[in-house]
Amino acid sequence: MKRIAWVIIAIMAGMLIFGCEKQPAGPEETSELNQTVEALAPIGWTTNQIVTNTSEIGEVTSIASRVKGDGSTSLPGLGAIGKQASTMLHKAEFPERISHRLAKSAGDTLFFFVDDSIAGVRKALYYNSETGLARYYEVKYKFADWQQMQYDSTEIRADLNFTLDNDGDDKLIAWHQTQQFRSSFFIQSIVQQLTVTDFAGQEVVGAHLEKETRYQPDRFLLMMKQIIDLLPDQSGTLREEFSYNDGKFAYKTVTFRPDNTGEFEEMRRDGTRISGRFDSVEDDGEGYWEETTDFPDGRFVDQIFKSAQLSFDNSNASLTTRYTETITYTTGKSVTDSALVIAREENSTRYTTIHYYKHNGEHGTLDITEADSNSTLDGHWSTADGFYVVIHAEYYADNSGHVHFEVFASETAYQNGDAPLIVADYYFSPDGSGNGTLTHNGRNFDITFDDSGNGNISTDGQTKQIRLYQ
Repeated sequence: MKRIAWVIIAIMAGMLIFGCEKQPAGPEETSELNQTVEALAPIGWTTNQIVTNTSEIGEVTSIASRVKGDGSTSLPGLGAIGKQASTMLHKAEFPERISHRLAKSAGDTLFFFVDDSIAGVRKALYYNSETGLARYYEVKYKFADWQQMQYDSTEIRADLNFTLDNDGDDKLIAWHQTQQFRSSFFIQSIVQQLTVTDFAGQEVVGAHLEKETRYQPDRFLLMMKQIIDLLPDQSGTLREEFSYNDGKFAYKTVTFRPDNTGEFEEMRRDGTRISGRFDSVEDDGEGYWEETTDFPDGRFVDQIFKSAQLSFDNSNASLTTRYTETITYTTGKSVTDSALVIAREENSTRYTTIHYYKHNGEHGTLDITEADSNSTLDGHWSTADGFYVVIHAEYYADNSGHVHFEVFASETAYQNGDAPLIVADYYFSPDGSGNGTLTHNGRNFDITFDDSGNGNISTDGQTKQIRLYQ
């Protein structure tokens, strides 16, 4: 699962009250209703923006020291490949009583084949005594009704160094996995593969990794491809590519160097371009992050500049990030927001607290908890109009997420146990696009949004476009 990295630099979009079209019945009440909904609808999207930037920037600022030659990287779905492949291969033990026989066999020889139709598992192991190479595959084709997967196939290639009874000198050469899901699930298939390119003795010092996730044809995001190239000098590149159902394309690329510095670049499907540079915090306890976002013509926002200083305290193993974000609008006006982020790790769990302050007086606190199996977020936000928001979010293996939030008239109303004014659930694809539902005074609204923050609210057969991100 992709962790929400504990290097946090969050962006927090403001919440504008937009004008609205009056509907035939009850125009004054409808206008009031739409203004409230439109002003508060961005909360779910902006919460996800915090997490997305937290994860991305955290990964990049620590990528040079966290990415190892064996593929131990935080990129979703790829970090555990080496470990998983080794574990699966060692399950296919070479019993001493027959390893001697195999050692005398010629060519690629089938060691064993098992097809358990009851469990729905098929396994096979091949060994070539002339090359010392082994090939193991495992296929799972039966799953419980509640599981979304339909098919799971893994193949591993390894050099056993002609020592069948000693796994200490084995070298992983390649790993491949194909997973297929039920048609009711939003993911169609996942294909992952690792190829080792360079060794230094037994140690892997170079590798090429790929992961391709395909989504169901009715999804806005159709495909996400992730690529890692690791070089023997501990430099490398990471790239993510996105394909959409409207034929558009987006990508993200990070280049890192042996001195723990690097650059990154991103192009979104709408033409927005992002570039920046970083210095990892992990080599000397100090680091920085700078990023410039240039929006295409016709946008409400012209440019966003983000800057952060990071410092690690060895005495209590905590990371502190001081962050500022300056938004420049096409009118020429600029505003600056800031955040203080403190993170720590305890018993394999990461805890991060974000204190965010906007130029207009809005402020909030978000607490993120990351364990090996899941990542959750709990927080609260106070708007400039005095609304009080309670937020909960969960994030999954492919970096998609679910954000639930409830809006109360005030913090006092929340503490008194009053019913929320708004209850909403948003569902996000890895690129930040998605959809959701929002309920206000018994009236339901459908929300859709793309990765650039353009959204639509629909109710009673009417649809209105809104800006979720200024």
